[in-house]
Amino acid sequence: NSTVDHAAGNGIEVLSGSPTLSGDALTNSGGYAVSYDFLPNTLAPLSNLSATGNGENYINVLGGDLSQSGTWSALTAGIPVYIGSSITVDKGATVTFPAGTSLPQIWGRITIAQGGELDIGAGTTIGIFSNETEGSGFQVSGTLNMNGTSSAPITIAPLPASSGYDSYNGGIFFAAGSSGTLNHIHLSYGYSYDCPNSTCYVAGIVVDSSPTIENSTVDHAAGNGIEVLSGSPTMSGNEIVNDSTAVQIDSGEPTIHGNLIVADGYGIANSST
Repeated sequence: NSTVDHAAGNGIEVLSGSPTLSGDALTNSGGYAVSYDFLPNTLAPLSNLSATGNGENYINVLGGDLSQSGTWSALTAGIPVYIGSSITVDKGATVTFPAGTSLPQIWGRITIAQGGELDIGAGTTIGIFSNETEGSGFQVSGTLNMNGTSSAPITIAPLPASSGYDSYNGGIFFAAGSSGTLNHIHLSYGYSYDCPNSTCYVAGIVVDSSPTIENSTVDHAAGNGIEVLSGSPTMSGNEIVNDSTAVQIDSGEPTIHGNLIVADGYGIANSST
């Protein structure tokens, strides 16, 4: 319940630890409202903050490795949380973005290492930037579970127009040996760019394993909506709209049923032998 104003740099800068910030007004400082100089495993004790007139009116968090399990429950922070670079969920760590999390700008990719797990709750919104240098927005070698609901889907979108990089989001790549569930997600303008085995693929979602993708919408991908490289993924109840090819099968044995495909160049293209 304090006021920090007219600081020469950031309003509050966190070097380490896990301070509790609640009911604070952060105004007219030259830098970020709040800045973390590291990537905390748990971002929880933030509530009811306000920020006006600062150089940047948000909480800036550096990227890095999440080596311990934790919950990023900055849901009641009151101001948005931006991630300044890529995040890696390390082997042995289970990280949770609980229902309603808002991460409108992640400047890099989220990598889930083999043996790591990221669980994302209903109603979460993530804006993630990626390109041919960064690869996919989500690079999954471990486990990725996105469980939205019909009334509160998980939204993966491009960065906001104000960022200047709002054309595509980074998409999702399930690497060989990975696992996970995408349920009630909305992936718009996906650009998953990956080059396993020296061959490059561009799609909203690239699958080289056997995740479940259901009750979700994939639209306006840079290339194909979903591309299956191998494995036995299950795709059901999805809407795949305005992509080059809705589902491109290069190899593998996917199960595909009950999907709505609209205005794609091709519906399902099977190149597998």
